[in-house]
Amino acid sequence: MYRVLADHYKDAYMPTIDEQMNTFRLAARSVFNHYFRPPPDDETNDAWTELERFGHVECALFNALVAQPFGLKNRIYRQ
Repeated sequence: MYRVLADHYKDAYMPTIDEQMNTFRLAARSVFNHYFRPPPDDETNDAWTELERFGHVECALFNALVAQPFGLKNRIYRQ
């Protein structure tokens, strides 16, 4: 059964790196907007801390969606 599934998916569509970068960009923006962006009425002004915390998630997302599928080793999205 597993062999049949593997044969079925070997000709499956593989997105280009441009398409995958766009997917990453949309995913990163959505994650930031929903979970990391401080609310407009937040008076603590802790935006820099939130941005730093998001940076760790953004790097992991980039590695999972772009670097690993395309075999890009030791790539850092942003520092």
